[in-house]
Amino acid sequence: MRTLRRFGPLLCALVLCSGLARGGEKGPFPCIFEEAKLRAIESGLPILLRAGMGWCTSCNAFDKAMEEPEGLRTDLERRVVLCTVDIKEGDGPDLAKMYRIPDYPMLSFLLLNEDGDLMDRWMGYYSRENFIKHFDSALENPIPVYERAARYRRNPNEIDARKLGELKDYEGHFAEAAAYYRRAMALNPASDTHYEFMILSAMAWGLSKQLYDPEEILVQANLVTSSPKTKAKELIKLGHTMEKVARKAGDWSFYTPFLRLAVESNSMSQDEKTLKGLKGLLPDYALLVEKNETKAVELMKEAYAAKAAPKEWTQNADMLNNLAWWCFEHRINLKEAERLARQGIELAEPGNQKANIYDTLAEICNASGSCVNAVEYIRLAVAEDPENEYFQDQLTRFENLLATQD
Repeated sequence: MRTLRRFGPLLCALVLCSGLARGGEKGPFPCIFEEAKLRAIESGLPILLRAGMGWCTSCNAFDKAMEEPEGLRTDLERRVVLCTVDIKEGDGPDLAKMYRIPDYPMLSFLLLNEDGDLMDRWMGYYSRENFIKHFDSALENPIPVYERAARYRRNPNEIDARKLGELKDYEGHFAEAAAYYRRAMALNPASDTHYEFMILSAMAWGLSKQLYDPEEILVQANLVTSSPKTKAKELIKLGHTMEKVARKAGDWSFYTPFLRLAVESNSMSQDEKTLKGLKGLLPDYALLVEKNETKAVELMKEAYAAKAAPKEWTQNADMLNNLAWWCFEHRINLKEAERLARQGIELAEPGNQKANIYDTLAEICNASGSCVNAVEYIRLAVAEDPENEYFQDQLTRFENLLATQD
């Protein structure tokens, strides 16, 4: 299977909750949410809730940025009460339920007022520039969501329609998000915002909830390619989006034409960011367009090596798992994929991370003709993460497959 929160009198709040207390101990640790709300009242600042899991990649990237000289900490301490919560510990599970924070390893940021009312939210930490863009935008007009929705009902406008759509997107209400984006586009047809692409993204995520079928998403993807707003570099993002759709549909034909368009439209680019995004598509291009399995696997390994540098990607459990899963999905290189998954299990943290790799190993064994081993490994996944319904469903599925073979 492929694969924190809250801080604040203000100085005390951000010193205590950001991890500078406890004898100089590094890194954030769980804070008490009610205390963060009191500190927000005292300081007159909103709360920035940082919610994630201890080992998620974007969580670790944000924490590192917070500790760097001239990093984010100084700017944040002036403008918000930062509260860090792990969604599996302390206040985390209750807050995750209250604010519909996804139960998977992705960092979420929520901007709240002193009463805990949601004003804005976004996900992930990819770079300081990207984070500051979201952060500044959230602080530009911080009003509770219920007030924004009431204002929109009184006076429909593009800005509120877009923001309400984005919030619905982050909460997992993808059909509502797409409807808001369509309304925003209708309210301002001359807008520079690429709503066709935003609609496509919401629909692609909605596929997993059966809100849309792949054919509907294909129609929207073709609208994106024909839009004059679509730049060549955006075709890379389109390719990644349609890869997700194809994976869910179990049919790579939904992906291949967009993959070809993305790679061939950007092959002469000299832009560093464009080339970085393109690199992620090259293994699939080698496999699905050029039909060269060996080249595809080598390109995947090169991509992981570059991403992990200066560390070895073979010492990263998630990267080992992702490559093993990629091989399984395409039904290539399964013998090495099994070895990579076993290596990932040895390195993985107990719990969900290890369970995900056991699931990968189970799928590989089943694809290789060993359903007995698949059942054994998925049982180990369930033991690592017994509350996860996905692994329970996988166990039922593999047991049923095994029963048909007896």
